[in-house]
Amino acid sequence: MRPRTLVGVLAALAATAAACRNTPPPSPVTFDRDIAPIVFSNCAPCHRPGEAAPFTLLSYADLVKHADGVVKETSKHHMPPWPPEPGEFPIAGERRLRQDQIDAFQSWVNGGMKEGNPADLPPRPSWPEGWQYGVPDVVLTPERAYTLRPGAEDVYRNLILHSPLKAAVYVRAVEF
Repeated sequence: MRPRTLVGVLAALAATAAACRNTPPPSPVTFDRDIAPIVFSNCAPCHRPGEAAPFTLLSYADLVKHADGVVKETSKHHMPPWPPEPGEFPIAGERRLRQDQIDAFQSWVNGGMKEGNPADLPPRPSWPEGWQYGVPDVVLTPERAYTLRPGAEDVYRNLILHSPLKAAVYVRAVEF
């Protein structure tokens, strides 16, 4: 590197360092501002009354009770459950947390699980009553019930459902 170029690089680094000293420290991660939007969009669809998850995550108090488990399960990519591995092409409706969202949970817990300013809390999500995708064209029922026993591991089962349809159709949505 030529001496004149080196001086320019050193001057730029010094200016950058000076600017960094004048930057205020980042604000702590709070539930109301940072965590609630992640939970409401990624966790609450299942972690709410009447859905598959065993507990709700609709409030600060709910999340504080399960904070360590949320950090553990999101860091392992167990939650939200999304078995497909990332591939060449995205899957519509993918339910995978980004790394910055996983890191936000960790930072929130490590920072003392601050609730934050209620003015920052987004509105609580709402869902339709009854069928989530509207009244179905066909309802299929298994010949016998399957009972999922409590446990820590995900359980995957193939259920055989006999259809009354006699021609090929396109399926827009499936709801269990």
